[in-house]
Amino acid sequence: MAYGRMAVLAASLVIAALTTPHATAQATVESNLPGAGFNQADTVPPASSAPTLKVYSRETIVDVLVTDDKGQPVRGLTRSDFTVEEDGHPQPISGFYEYDKEAPPAPAHTLPPNTYTNDNALPANGPVQIFLFDRLATPPAVMQRAKQYIADYFRTMPAGTQVALFEFSPTKHMALLQGFTSDGRLAAAAVDKLDVEWDPSVGIVVGAPNFVAGLHQIAAYVAGIHGRKNLIWIRPGSPVPILHDGGLSWGIRNMTYVHQMMDLYDIFTREQIAIYPLDPRGVHGFGRGSNEQLNALMKQNVADETGGATSNSNDYQGTIANLVEDTQHGYTLSFTPPRAVEDGHYPPVTIKLDRPGLH
Repeated sequence: MAYGRMAVLAASLVIAALTTPHATAQATVESNLPGAGFNQADTVPPASSAPTLKVYSRETIVDVLVTDDKGQPVRGLTRSDFTVEEDGHPQPISGFYEYDKEAPPAPAHTLPPNTYTNDNALPANGPVQIFLFDRLATPPAVMQRAKQYIADYFRTMPAGTQVALFEFSPTKHMALLQGFTSDGRLAAAAVDKLDVEWDPSVGIVVGAPNFVAGLHQIAAYVAGIHGRKNLIWIRPGSPVPILHDGGLSWGIRNMTYVHQMMDLYDIFTREQIAIYPLDPRGVHGFGRGSNEQLNALMKQNVADETGGATSNSNDYQGTIANLVEDTQHGYTLSFTPPRAVEDGHYPPVTIKLDRPGLH
């Protein structure tokens, strides 16, 4: 049994019955993401003289992947099969949901005759796969090779797999290459068109605030999808420290940056976004005096805390295929944390199964 968002998530999630708009990063960015929250019309609510009553309820959400002794997903479990403990104390399970991509898809919306649209509707439920081509940290030759393997995966991906593609470039900002689609050839074509080269004379005009803002855009884009979202982050080394302490335990002392990372962690937690770092270099050695070992540890830390996983393989297609297959079925549990107020602590949460032979 694998699960994410455990000790690091307890007491970290607040759900509002009457919600206010998502907080947005304080940076001026360009975006082609519809409704991402960076246009004035998206972020400024209409003025109203009517009083607003806000009611808040705290909830901890845990994604659980259950397999048998052969590694196959286990379906049909009920709420009574699970025990949730926080700080060693059993907690009533208030929410229980089983998701399964083998279930029949919802019927496609049919437009009237002679009616066309370029609106790319989002899937109603996860799991979904989000691919982020991080060109800011990836040499062109390395990204070019990764492109080929990833496009090959899309051409053969299982029916019903929902993927969206993003790019972050050294000279631009976060861009949506392809909205959610289950058409593998359409996704592969978007990858094939990705230009990995950039003019060094232009310089890197994108700084850290823009990158943080871009990650906020991804979270805003998928906010309407219920359930698990896997962010497959394609870059060498480690992603930014999206951790519950914002990287403070890793020696980061820029408190503005630390709080930005903590905010991102809370948002990714709320939106159930799990990070899967994918190093496009594949298997490689640690050079003498390099930071590769630290990067590997940071990468593992980010994956663990967000509910994802890391891999060390030259088989890009196999790695992605296994990731998608392993997360196609699972359970989402929720409970009300016993602490009366949110105090910033992340007490340990344990999930137990009351059936032998399941993991």
